[in-house]
Amino acid sequence: MNHISKIDIIKYISGNFYKTIDEVLSTCSVEITINDEVKAKYCTIEKDLDLLALGYSHCNNLTIQELLIKKLDASIVKIIMKCNYREDKYYGEEKNKLFSITCSEILHLIDLLNNFEFFKRTDATHTALTYNLEEKRVISTYEDYSRLCTIYKIVGLSLRKSINLKKCFLIISCRIDSYIMRMIINAGFSGIATISAITLNALKLAKKFNITLVGFARPSEKRLNIYHIGNVVIT
Repeated sequence: MNHISKIDIIKYISGNFYKTIDEVLSTCSVEITINDEVKAKYCTIEKDLDLLALGYSHCNNLTIQELLIKKLDASIVKIIMKCNYREDKYYGEEKNKLFSITCSEILHLIDLLNNFEFFKRTDATHTALTYNLEEKRVISTYEDYSRLCTIYKIVGLSLRKSINLKKCFLIISCRIDSYIMRMIINAGFSGIATISAITLNALKLAKKFNITLVGFARPSEKRLNIYHIGNVVIT
């Protein structure tokens, strides 16, 4: 499926009008139903919806027993799941294991977020990557129209690859509020950094669950804000 369309537009620049071609992102509406109850509705790229289901269930402490993805029409999709609640595994045997990452590494990883295809072509997506703190390498990347779906899908992709997220640092392009921080905690990440802002409630959760939290990471200005140092030490 082609997720980008080319359209004719008129562009205004410095007092002049120009006919040109623009590229726009194609999205669909997704409704997520868990055990016969509608839980969420998102606008997302119609791509890797199985990863969306896997990431959503994991970040909400659920285990999928049955999964059905049903397309109703050209722009509406239903994700129907039968799930069981899982025991919270965040406080596992590795909870006290310390990792480290440098400011230079974080800024370099943030800079990589600008190179994703859909973002470069349409400027319409949120971008994310997971970075293995032991192996010092990027192991998963993803972009989506919705910031929540971007995180759900990269979590689903990482789980599909059998990646231990406790050993990973999440790099994202969106704001971090308490809702996203709870997703990060339930997913199992040890730290998170964003190019954007964080909220006070997100910081409170980061401190409570010992998640390293970084905001306003700006590679072009060679700066970032460290809000909390948890299981990932920043040097």
